[in-house]
Amino acid sequence: MALSKTRLNFFDQGVKSLSINLLGYLLLLPRTFNLRAKRFVKVDFKTQ
Repeated sequence: MALSKTRLNFFDQGVKSLSINLLGYLLLLPRTFNLRAKRFVKVDFKTQ
């Protein structure tokens, strides 16, 4: 019983850390996308 309980706890911790990492990645993704979009816009304006 104890073994399965610790395994479940370990799995729960893993899921929590994974979800936190995913959330952070999703929060950081728009920033990098915006920076890239701004760079592309600058390049487009220069070429025109």
